[in-house]
Amino acid sequence: MITNKSINASYSGSAIYIRNTRVFLQIFNCELYNAGNQWGDAGIRINNCSNIIIINNDIHDNGYFGMMVYSSNLISIKNSSIGRSIQNGIYCYNSRNVILLQNNILSNLQAGIRSLYSFNVSCEGNVLFNNSYGIYFSSTNQSRISF
Repeated sequence: MITNKSINASYSGSAIYIRNTRVFLQIFNCELYNAGNQWGDAGIRINNCSNIIIINNDIHDNGYFGMMVYSSNLISIKNSSIGRSIQNGIYCYNSRNVILLQNNILSNLQAGIRSLYSFNVSCEGNVLFNNSYGIYFSSTNQSRISF
């Protein structure tokens, strides 16, 4: 469990980068900011993982993505604030069974939530404000959006 941390990525890489694990992991009540501006850099970057829960985090001022979920399964992002990223607040690619619940996603230069080539992405009760696009899904199947 990663709890109560403030992580400044100092404009290089991701504040938290988790990859290639199936172990249950929780990220709770953290502040994650100043990720780099290269493709894939994020406040939280998840690559080829399962069973990760992200709750009550403040993810802001990141150079590329606020959060990146890439080729992963069973990921939950809840009650977090995600804002002021150069690209998307949450970027989900080639992932399955992703829950985005009651997040505040604001002032990202591209989409608040963007999902590509994913399956069963659930967006419920999220507040999206001042993003170029609120929610952008492409080739994302068996998914639902409710406000």
